[in-house]
Amino acid sequence: MRNTKLSSPNMRKTTLILILGALVPLAYTYCYQTLRELKVIRGSNGEFRTDDGAQEPCQDTVDKDWHPVGATWTNSRCEDCSCSTSGMWCCDRMGRPVGYGPDCMVLFDWEACSFDVVKKNDRTIHCEHGKVGK
Repeated sequence: MRNTKLSSPNMRKTTLILILGALVPLAYTYCYQTLRELKVIRGSNGEFRTDDGAQEPCQDTVDKDWHPVGATWTNSRCEDCSCSTSGMWCCDRMGRPVGYGPDCMVLFDWEACSFDVVKKNDRTIHCEHGKVGK
């Protein structure tokens, strides 16, 4: 008897989508999207129409800078962002440290988008830690 559980093309595609979708949270600590607002405008003829603002620039929610559609950038919170016709999408770039002891502290380098976990009383001694995200 033939095993048909994953033999159909649709089942293989569905399985691949589920696997890839499960990997996204492992790559980034978090992501968020800011969608464009749909505007209702009354024209000169009195009729209403909608304007989705698809070609308007995106404003970075952290730095408040404006970026044109198609642009990608890294903001001061080390988030990789992109501006599209549907809105703005940003994801954490460096992850966050976890599992370090109470005698340790995190030193963030926001310029290099990196961090180090060191002893509070001697910053030359590194602490063991895990990492969540990218």
